[in-house]
Amino acid sequence: MSQRFRRCKIDPNDTLYSKIIRFNQSNCWKCNRVRDLQCCHIMGRGCRSTRFLLHPVRNAIPLCATCHSWFDEHKIIACVMNEEKRCFTGDEEGFHFLVEHCGYSWDEIERLYIMSHVVSSYGTFKKELLKKELTQHLKNLEADNG
Repeated sequence: MSQRFRRCKIDPNDTLYSKIIRFNQSNCWKCNRVRDLQCCHIMGRGCRSTRFLLHPVRNAIPLCATCHSWFDEHKIIACVMNEEKRCFTGDEEGFHFLVEHCGYSWDEIERLYIMSHVVSSYGTFKKELLKKELTQHLKNLEADNG
């Protein structure tokens, strides 16, 4: 396991967010195998500004444990964007995977990166309000699927 990130305490909002990310999914987005899925954050859970982000860009994808570990090892923590909105600091494999296989654009990855590194109004949230919003989002998914 990588030492590049620190463990964050899981609270009920993490559990709700994970259910939303994994909702109606049975196959890992990387290996496509039917497995138990995890909520894999693009920008780590330690970034308060993007920890529970669904809009304008979702900050997580459903991956199995093996692919989740792969992604965490192959994403760029300190990345610099060039004019094509591509990371160019060495190992790009994790972010290329998001663009080529998960439907993300380089603009969306850049937006997540900026939001996770800039102190803004996204950096503050009230747990009870967030719980209410995530619960409602999950109910809407269930209603749309039912």
